[in-house]
Amino acid sequence: MSADASPLDPGTVVLNQMRIAVLRSDGYGELLRIQIEMDTEPGHELAGLVGTTFAAGRDGTRVETGERARALATEERLWRDRAVSYAKAAHDMGIAERHVELEQERAQLVTTAFLAALEVGGLLPEVRSLMIERFLERLGGSTVAGEVVA
Repeated sequence: MSADASPLDPGTVVLNQMRIAVLRSDGYGELLRIQIEMDTEPGHELAGLVGTTFAAGRDGTRVETGERARALATEERLWRDRAVSYAKAAHDMGIAERHVELEQERAQLVTTAFLAALEVGGLLPEVRSLMIERFLERLGGSTVAGEVVA
């Protein structure tokens, strides 16, 4: 890491990796869906998901040995598992809670700024009350910094 590079925030890294995992798993899932739809052979309904495995028999002929998930199905499952893993990491790191806290802080800043602007205006109490009511209608609340609006 160079000296002028900014440090990485672990929460941002986890969220970005989770986004990548979700996008990739969705992409693989769509490719898998298309592959299964394209498979029209009767009796091979799972051909898009499962492939037959083979080995060389004792006499050198090809012998069916079983089945395994196809590479596309395996990749899709792998990236779905990664997305869940990153989501759990984000949860464990409290990222969702931090986002809620940031939104609460932002709301408090907006409310404080709005009330400060009302104070500077020297408004009549009726006008002030009407402005607070309109402000609350837009926010969907019923109090502003302790002031109850009827």
